[in-house]
Amino acid sequence: MAELRLVFQPAPDATMTVRVDFSSAESGMRGGGQPQPFTFQLHPEDYADIRWYLEEFMDLPIGGFVLRANHIEQSLIQWGHDLYKAVFDYGDHRDLIRDLMRAEPPRLLTIATSNSDILRLPWELMADERGALTRGDVTIRRQLETMRQNLAYDVGVPLRLLVVVSRPDNAGFIDPRHSTRAMLDALTSLGDNVTVEFCRPPTLARLEEMLDEANGAYDIVHFDGHGNYDRLLGLGVLAVRKSATARTGTR
Repeated sequence: MAELRLVFQPAPDATMTVRVDFSSAESGMRGGGQPQPFTFQLHPEDYADIRWYLEEFMDLPIGGFVLRANHIEQSLIQWGHDLYKAVFDYGDHRDLIRDLMRAEPPRLLTIATSNSDILRLPWELMADERGALTRGDVTIRRQLETMRQNLAYDVGVPLRLLVVVSRPDNAGFIDPRHSTRAMLDALTSLGDNVTVEFCRPPTLARLEEMLDEANGAYDIVHFDGHGNYDRLLGLGVLAVRKSATARTGTR
C-alpha cells in the first residue's frame, strides 16, 4: 500500500502548518516535505449548505431548491480545487502527491491532526485539474495525530456486528441505503463468517441493554446516524432516539 500522510501542526503564531509524508510498502519508497502554511477554511454557512445538499435537497429537488443546489455544486467543485492547492501548491508536496498517484493501488491519503476544524473539512472533495483524487482509487481517512501505534484485535468466527441506525426527527434525514447498504454489501463475501444484528429501537438504553446481554461478544458496533462536536465538553456526541416513540435526543 502507498500512503500519503498530511500532518497538521499549530504554528507559533496560532496558524496551522501542513507537512506531507509519503511511504510505499511495495516499492520501499519514502519521502517527506517541509512544513508549509495551511490557510484553507470554510465558514459555518458553508457547512450548513453541505448538510442541506446531502440531507434535505434530494427529498424535494424542485423549484428554487434546484437553483440553490446548483450553486452549492459549483462551490463543492471550487472547494475541492482550493483544498488541493492549499496542500500541494508547493514543490516538494507536489512531487509527493504525484508519487502517490503513480503508485499501484491501494492508495491511502491520511489526514493526521488533533485539530477538529481540520478533521471536519470535506477532504473527499479534494481534486486536481483532472478531477477528484478519489477517482484514482484513493481512500481518504481521518486520523488523530496523537495515535502512535495500531493495536491488534483478535476476533473469532463468526464476526459479530451490531448496527445502530438512528434518525432523530430534529437531526435531518440520512438515507440508510447510502451507508448501511454499502457496509452490508461489503460483508457479503464473508458468508457465514459474519453475523449482523440491529439495535431496535435505536435508543441508548436499548444499545446498553444489548451490549450487556452480549457480555463483550460483539466485535464491532457500527453507528449510522448524526454526530456533532461539543466544544464545551471537548467531546464528540451522537444523535440517538430518546425512546421507541420519542425520536429526539443527543448523547
